[in-house]
Amino acid sequence: MRIRYYTLQRRHQPWPKIKNVPLRSKYRTYEASNLVLDLDAEHNDYVRPYNEDVDGALAPDWSHEVRELRPIQARIADFEKQSQDYEEHFRTTAADKFGSWRILDYDILSVALDNLSMRETAGRPSIDINRHVDQVTNSILEENGIPHFVRNSPSKTIAYMLRRQRLAQRLQPEVGDEGSLEEALGNCHSFFGIERLVTNVIQTPQGCQLVSACTDALERVCANLAGTASPAEILSFLNNLIINLDSQGLYVSPSLLTRAYVASLQCCAFTTAQKYMKILRGKTEFNETQVLESLELLSTAASLPGGIRLRIDHLLASYSLLTGRVLGEDAAPQPSLQDLIFKCGPHAFRQYLTCLARLGAFRTMWYMWHTQSKSAEDYATSNRREGLSPSVSIGAARMATDPDARLDFIKAMNFAIAIREAFSVNSRFAEISQAPEFARVAGQYDEDCQLDMAAMIKSADILSTRDRGGTHRFETDEMRGIFGKESVQEAMLALQSYLSRVQLPSHDGISRPREINDGISSPRGINSRGFPLREISDAKSEHVPRYNWGRDRG
Repeated sequence: MRIRYYTLQRRHQPWPKIKNVPLRSKYRTYEASNLVLDLDAEHNDYVRPYNEDVDGALAPDWSHEVRELRPIQARIADFEKQSQDYEEHFRTTAADKFGSWRILDYDILSVALDNLSMRETAGRPSIDINRHVDQVTNSILEENGIPHFVRNSPSKTIAYMLRRQRLAQRLQPEVGDEGSLEEALGNCHSFFGIERLVTNVIQTPQGCQLVSACTDALERVCANLAGTASPAEILSFLNNLIINLDSQGLYVSPSLLTRAYVASLQCCAFTTAQKYMKILRGKTEFNETQVLESLELLSTAASLPGGIRLRIDHLLASYSLLTGRVLGEDAAPQPSLQDLIFKCGPHAFRQYLTCLARLGAFRTMWYMWHTQSKSAEDYATSNRREGLSPSVSIGAARMATDPDARLDFIKAMNFAIAIREAFSVNSRFAEISQAPEFARVAGQYDEDCQLDMAAMIKSADILSTRDRGGTHRFETDEMRGIFGKESVQEAMLALQSYLSRVQLPSHDGISRPREINDGISSPRGINSRGFPLREISDAKSEHVPRYNWGRDRG
């Protein structure tokens, strides 16, 4: 037991120096009972049991420096640990030459442009002024070991990225790594990963050769992941890749070109689709299924929901893809679906006519009537496979003995379906017949195609309307009488008169269609020319419309 004594000193005096050794260092301490303490500590507030945590020795002069350095040393230890983590992330990313997290030139450009946009919006009221780097860029910086403390400064971030990119480029893909590239493509579970992987590989000539050798595998992966990306993203990626490979004269598989062609149709980029069709012309042949799918995509793109105005160049590009003709150009026609349509069945030909009808290209439709190369027997066989064989009647018996009449009937049926479909998606479609130049013709196919395109420009507002149109009945016999005329001038005048009998929308905006009837009476089921009367039903069908045979007029 000891009694602690304190000496009162002024505040401004220095810390007392240690002169004597503490008594506990000389003498052994012991525990005293409470009774002894009470007797000895009577009227003494400083007598108490010894506590080694409280009754310590006076700190040396340099102890305050230790206390001040302690948090600094802890911060240094944390910094070293973070640096090791950053280096480990970077080594892992740089060791994989087919990794999708490698820094690309586009990543550096993205950080630079992001800083520029933040400078331009400074001082403007916006909730996006203090935004952080987006999630993708942040992940790229994290995987490449870019420290957090430099990310607030774009200049420092770019300097770090350039350094990391230069170090990672020491390991590059080489010729002979096709198997590794295909394996890396197969391990990608998102279109974003495929895009980054391929973009990283094609930065070198050897990488371009690798990608060229693996375009078939790339197409298969894109097909599997098509649902994870929009057609615009797929088209942007494939278009840039194909342009890059084609500029170096490298091989691109027809399957990848076809994938890009389909994506361009889905994006309504018909001019781009036409370029891919030109490339594919000498490499592969379109089968009937591909042609039909192309026409269905084109038809879907031409019938966008109501309220969306199709631009004039959209209409002209659609027509150019169908016919190969370009406005104001007399050069050789471009590759088009017209080159393939006569090799396909009647369903594809009917879909082709539907696309032309929705564009109001009636002059082109007249030429299609007179240039159809399919024989009557081929068409009859194809239509029987689709369940479109006519019923047995007087007219049917006549068509059985007259192949030309049979072919005319089937063509008239397809033309009636095409015009009916155009009316079903556009309540204002009949207004195009009121144009003064509607029946204007040139007598030559190329010049009449130019007139069709000029009419599209003037009627773009009408053709862009997409709503629920009217349900009209267009008779096959009438179509045969119109488009079967020997002169395109007579056909356009007859069609103008025929469409003028379709009731236009009233002033209240509600379309009130009525049936078309030429007032010619004939026996039940037989028209005035002795052919069986065929009416195109308005029954809805997903692919092949239904037909009602042998019904009365009106």
